[in-house]
Amino acid sequence: SYQEKHQSEQKRAALLSNLPGMAFRWKFDQEWIMELVSAGSRELTGYSPDEMIGFPRSKFNEIIFPEDQEKLQEIFQSIQPDNPVFDVTFRIRTQDGQVKWVWERGIGIFDENHQLNTIEGFITDVTKSEQQEREVEAIASLSVALRAAIKREQMIPIIMEQIVKLLNVNGATLELIDSRTGDAVVEL
Repeated sequence: SYQEKHQSEQKRAALLSNLPGMAFRWKFDQEWIMELVSAGSRELTGYSPDEMIGFPRSKFNEIIFPEDQEKLQEIFQSIQPDNPVFDVTFRIRTQDGQVKWVWERGIGIFDENHQLNTIEGFITDVTKSEQQEREVEAIASLSVALRAAIKREQMIPIIMEQIVKLLNVNGATLELIDSRTGDAVVEL
C-alpha cells in the first residue's frame, strides 16, 4: 500500500541521514546520473544532496584525483552479475579544496538481460586511517632501509632516498645547522 511504502521510504531516509558518509545510487547509462544521495554528502564532499542529485559521474569525477580515476574505471568495468560487489579507496578534493581519502563500497544492480543498470553504495571518509597506514609504511620502509647503514654518512643518502619516494618528488635538499656557526649547510 501507499502508506507502507511511504513509511518504508521514511525509515530508509532516517537511516541514511545518520550514516557517517554518503549513500548513493548512480544510473548506469551514458551520463551516469546520480539518482539518490544521502545527507552525508555535504560533510563528505561539501556538496548538498540537492546539488548532487542529477550530477553526472563526469561532474563527480572532477573532485576525484586524476591519478585515481583510472583505478575507478577499471573497478567499474570489472563489475559482473556473478561478482557485483566492489570496494575501492581513492582521494577526493572537496568543494572547499580539502583533500580526503574515501572508501567506496558498492554493488552493481543488473536487469533481466544481465546488463548493468544501477550502482548503489556508500562512500565514507577514511583520511585518518589512511594517513596512519601510510605513516606506518613510511616508518617501516625507512627502518628497513637504515638497517644497512652503519655510519652517519651512509644514513643520510638513505633518508633522502626514502623522503623522495614518500613525497613522490623528483629530488630534495637536506640542510643541517652547523652547531658552531649557526649557519645552514647543504648536506646533500
